[in-house]
Amino acid sequence: MSLCLSLYHDNMIFVWADSRVSVEVGGKSYVVTDEYKKILQIGNRVIFMSGMSEIVEEVFSRILPDSTYEDIQREAREVFADFSAAHKDTPGYADSRYGIEFGIYLHEIKDGVPVYVQFGYRDHFEINQQDPGEADVFGVAAHSDIALPLFVRKINSGIPIELAALRTFESVADEVVGGYLTMFAIGQDGITCNRSAIKDRKPVTKVHDLSFPYTATMDGSIYASKLTAKTANISESNFKDGAIIGSSINVGNGQFTVDTAGNMYAGNGTFRGSITSGSTITGALITGGRITSDTDINITRDIRVGNNIYLGLTGQTNDRRIEFVDSGPYHSYIAFTDATKQLEVYAANDLRITSGLDVTISAMRATLPYDAYLGSSASSNKIAVAADLASKADIADLAAKADRSEAGYNLAFDTATRNLKMYSATGSLLATVNIPA
Repeated sequence: MSLCLSLYHDNMIFVWADSRVSVEVGGKSYVVTDEYKKILQIGNRVIFMSGMSEIVEEVFSRILPDSTYEDIQREAREVFADFSAAHKDTPGYADSRYGIEFGIYLHEIKDGVPVYVQFGYRDHFEINQQDPGEADVFGVAAHSDIALPLFVRKINSGIPIELAALRTFESVADEVVGGYLTMFAIGQDGITCNRSAIKDRKPVTKVHDLSFPYTATMDGSIYASKLTAKTANISESNFKDGAIIGSSINVGNGQFTVDTAGNMYAGNGTFRGSITSGSTITGALITGGRITSDTDINITRDIRVGNNIYLGLTGQTNDRRIEFVDSGPYHSYIAFTDATKQLEVYAANDLRITSGLDVTISAMRATLPYDAYLGSSASSNKIAVAADLASKADIADLAAKADRSEAGYNLAFDTATRNLKMYSATGSLLATVNIPA
């Protein structure tokens, strides 16, 4: 469940969203996590999404800073259609109160004009663009019918905008809205962000020992990796201090079992969803989604991809490098320098290019250093460059390989005798030819 409020004021767009996710079991809601990020900055935009988290995560991964509204619409339609087709018979989706839900709410200042764009599943993600005026307020998802007028009243009473938003979220906080309040402020000069804790008005009931492989819906229900809490398997008596004890949870593609110690097991070994920091997955198949990390990802075996590997993102200006490291000091690498757009291939020792057919090098020029050569270092098998030929020592070395003792070196013609004489390099007469008059 989510709540998002936005306000245009004094040439700035302010956007707020909470971080709480809950699970509904037997008509009651239980808090699962307060650490879910429902709103992100992508380029010059702030985008809030609500609905099935698997759809949210996939669409977030496809939106780029330069994506057009049509690009976002196309990605939303494709991901939503694929997800709906894959789960048309999954219990808990088609028969939920709102069906399979998903919505995108985009905020930006474009060419000096504030823009608010909605893409919703109910109208096949048509681009619904609005240009907010001064003091226009928008609210979507949980408790928005209560939160929106309450927010306006607090602002009109003179409470500062940020405090009015925080107090509004605290006023409606319960098992489905709460946690932390993220605020983005979008101005002509950029975007700023801050985060505040939302104080609960009353104690909330939590589900313990469950990380967040869940899919939230706007009606407050939640499906844990296709979780459909069936009353035949989970009853109120199974909850002790907010934890599920000794129960099983049927899911769309298998079954999770929680033993009396609070351990949770996946019946078919297949896991779909998010992994929190510190978790371990052993012998599992991970399908779809994205993997993000702010530390090293250590892979001890080969890695295989479908087609392409991309380093960096569109619009980035970072240098990039692929390095080949061994246990010694000899590293080789392929490096790209953004400033010069230069690609460098460095080998610690030999660099060999082997081809079954021709090797073609297309360039405006090829530059070799002073002491470079083609062939081997032995002068008998050496194609020298101009710098080598400019050296007398090299000329002497190359010339020494030719036997000039018997080679024609000079011709002389005697007009009196009409003899043409050919001499060797040492001055020996090699031949005489008489040319009649």
